[in-house]
Amino acid sequence: MPRYRLIFPVIASILLAGGANAGAASEKAAARLSLVRQMTDMTLAVLQDAKKSYAAREEAMERGIAGMVDIDRIARSALGLGWRQADDAQRAKYTELYRRYLTKMYIANFAQSAERKVSNMKTLGVDGVSDEEFTARTEVRLSSGERLNVTYLVSERGGSNQIIDISVEGVRLLVTHRAEFGQILAAR
Repeated sequence: MPRYRLIFPVIASILLAGGANAGAASEKAAARLSLVRQMTDMTLAVLQDAKKSYAAREEAMERGIAGMVDIDRIARSALGLGWRQADDAQRAKYTELYRRYLTKMYIANFAQSAERKVSNMKTLGVDGVSDEEFTARTEVRLSSGERLNVTYLVSERGGSNQIIDISVEGVRLLVTHRAEFGQILAAR
């Protein structure tokens, strides 16, 4: 039997397996893109809801952030060495305060000022960093016409997807907060 006849079934099975993997990868990419669109739609709906008071929008954003953002992980990383030095009660209190701080900061930046209000959010794409993490690229358009590139780093753990870092125009939230909190702790 000619050699090419023996090789063909092997090549075909490799290609078919690769096609199955590509299909699974394509499904995963579509699911990731759907998740990002859901996150941006929720954020935009809360920020633009003129019928709700500022306090009500803040509360709605806090609930939304709780489901989409791994606040505990971000809080722990932002505090850096201070996290290891804190006891359980201090960690719990800090995480609660960090959650409120993050929500208030987000709302204040994009819902309070007339020229900084979000007028539109567009999903630009999703890039796989690894099997467990991916980045979601979005464009936020402000009422002033300014466009901001916002990238979310999302972690998949236990069947759940949560944001673990946010970058606005290349400035990472986690890096910024770690530097700020580190200076505060160093001054103590």
